[in-house]
Formats: sequence, C-alpha cells, structure tokens
Amino acid sequence: QEVAAGVNASNYSTAVKVQLVNETSCDDVSWADGVIVGSPVHFSNPASDVLKFFEDLQNVCFGWPLTALEKKVGGVFVDGGGESKGKDTTMVAMHNALFALRFVLRGCVEGTCNAWGASATNLDHPGVPGKPLTADEVAGAQNLGQVITELATIIWH
Repeated sequence: QEVAAGVNASNYSTAVKVQLVNETSCDDVSWADGVIVGSPVHFSNPASDVLKFFEDLQNVCFGWPLTALEKKVGGVFVDGGGESKGKDTTMVAMHNALFALRFVLRGCVEGTCNAWGASATNLDHPGVPGKPLTADEVAGAQNLGQVITELATIIWH
C-alpha cells in the first residue's frame, strides 16, 4: 500500500493496481508501464510464487524472444526477518529475473531504499502479527513508487 501511495504522490497522472503476483494476469502486466514486485525473504531468495510469476511472464504470457516487456520499468521491495538477513540478495535475484525479462530497473534513495529497491524488517511468522512499518520503511516504499512512476512516464509518455 505504501508503494502505491508513492505512485499516487508522484507528479504524474497514473493508474495503480495493487495485486498479489498469483492474481496478476498477463493482461495486467501488458497494461502496465511499470511493475513493482514485492517478496518476503526466503533463505536469501524471493518466495516461490514470485519466482513462478517471473517464469510465467515468459513461459505463459509472452514467449521468446521476449520483446513485449522491453522497456517496461521495474522495481522491487522485500520484507525480511532481520537486519542483514538476505534482503539485498533477494532484491538482486528479483533484479536478475526482471533484467532477463528486459525490464528497465531502478532503485530508490529515501528511507530504507538502496540501489536495489525498498526493504522492511518484520518478524512476521504464521500466527504472529507483524509490527507496523517504521517511518524510514514507509519513506522507502513511497520513494520506490515515486521513482518508478517518474521513470515509466519519461519512457512511455
């Protein structure tokens, strides 16, 4: 939700869809100028449903050679269980997939953002509610939404 708030706070008129990857259709991705994908950290990697989403973009949606996604703008955010618990490596793995799918990628600079994207630290386990995002995590997520929107607008409009 905070990434979408950043998109809406940008200086550009845009439409936003917030969806789980397993609820995102080929048409949704085709419609979008930019796609921001989030994942929990699983052993320093993206969740399996996120990896399946990336694979399906090629194998189910767009085929090879993959030109339909060329120049779409991509960004990533992750939620990990602690400081330095695989968040950067997870974002790099997600970048690798998006690069292979021919996306143009961008990180961010505010709050908990870095060159790879935005991150949060949350010990959210089944049956245990997660803690609220910190002010820096909110700023990072919103900045990611903003910079992806700005770059997508520059490229596509």
